[in-house]
Amino acid sequence: MATNMGTITTARMVMGTSHPMVVCLWMWVMNFVMEQIEVSAKVGDEEKAVIFKPVELDGVTATDQPTSLYMAEVDWLMNAANFNGTVREIKIEGKIFSEIAFQFTKPD
Repeated sequence: MATNMGTITTARMVMGTSHPMVVCLWMWVMNFVMEQIEVSAKVGDEEKAVIFKPVELDGVTATDQPTSLYMAEVDWLMNAANFNGTVREIKIEGKIFSEIAFQFTKPD
């Protein structure tokens, strides 16, 4: 992922579910503490906000400790095959990475 500060090579997103009616996205990044990670997602002509919250390695339990796993519930993803996203800002070890653009395609 290209950023205005360099490249983040450790970030990735996967889709899964912790409940049959809930679709979740998980984002793996370097081990750090952030209250949340905000992503804007463009689905067709519609802009949607996705808020990733820090979780334990089980992918569900909320945490306020350093973690490399962040989860967002995105019910609208059930009806969307893909989206273009932008991570608004991540602060890692005093460095700010902002406006990180990516494309997400739902796995088969």
